[in-house]
Amino acid sequence: KREKKNLLIISRRKKIGLTQEEIAERIGVSPRYYQMLESKKPTAVKIDLIEKIAKALKITPSKLLDF
Repeated sequence: KREKKNLLIISRRKKIGLTQEEIAERIGVSPRYYQMLESKKPTAVKIDLIEKIAKALKITPSKLLDF
């Protein structure tokens, strides 16, 4: 389940042509933290950050949570 979310985030980011660094800047986190979010390492993510990621990726938060 987590791997599908990670793949969605990665593929969506690449589809809209943004780097990890650009997404990290848009959502207000360090590039290293964003890289961790894209990795397969489990992590707890607050809902406000999920909303920021979804906005940066131009998808709905429910799309991120719907896996």
